[in-house]
Amino acid sequence: MSPEIITNYLERKASESPDILHVKDSASGQAFFVIDDPYDLNEFDKALRSVAKSPAMLFELADGVIDDQTNASYLNTVNCSFMVIDKKGDFEKISDCRNRCYAIGKEIIKAILKDQRQMNIIPDKMIQVPLRTNYSPVGPMDVRWYGYQFTLEFVGPDGFCG
Repeated sequence: MSPEIITNYLERKASESPDILHVKDSASGQAFFVIDDPYDLNEFDKALRSVAKSPAMLFELADGVIDDQTNASYLNTVNCSFMVIDKKGDFEKISDCRNRCYAIGKEIIKAILKDQRQMNIIPDKMIQVPLRTNYSPVGPMDVRWYGYQFTLEFVGPDGFCG
């Protein structure tokens, strides 16, 4: 398991979501963006300008841990977060926009937990996603974008040591 695999997996979840409607490798269907440097606000601006459809999903890798468990088996823990954001309508309340994004994020988490049970995060590998998901409201971004950020932890085998 690697950060790249988790990034690709979450992009797949964005593509499968009936609300996000992300189309991979399509300029007119972009609704998933990787934020490489969360301290660089230009990345957020670029992602918001590039959104072809809303709501959208912004993904950020945080950190991780490789653990030898004091035996021959190694675990890799990848910590990450994703934001579900949407444009607030002209006469819409901020809370309505955020509530919509929260519901979408919760559906994505439910889909991830289903994949965990069916071993579909990485096919035929036992990847755990402990349900300790923190969430917090985000926005405003670029005046009209609001939503929620969700944090996740993926724990799985790492065969880097043979």
